Amino acid sequence: MPIGVYTHNHTQAIAAAEWIINHNLGTNAPAVDVYIDYEGAVRKIIPQDVIVMSNTQVKVVFSSPRTGVAAVR
Repeated sequence: MPIGVYTHNHTQAIAAAEWIINHNLGTNAPAVDVYIDYEGAVRKIIPQDVIVMSNTQVKVVFSSPRTGVAAVR
C-alpha cells in the first residue's frame, strides 16, 4: 500500500457500504486507492463512488459492505 508524506491510511475493520474517511489533508481533490483482501490476496478495487465531503473528508461508496484499507493522497 502506498505510504507517503501527504498520505492518510484508513482501515475499515467493520464491513460497511459507505466509508467516511477523515484525512485532514486540506485538499478538495484527493486521490483515493482502495484495497481489500479477496481470497487470500490483497486487491486494489474501484469503489462505486468517491464523494468529497470537504477538504478534510471523503465518503467512499460500495455496492455491498466491505472491509479493507484506503490510501488517501
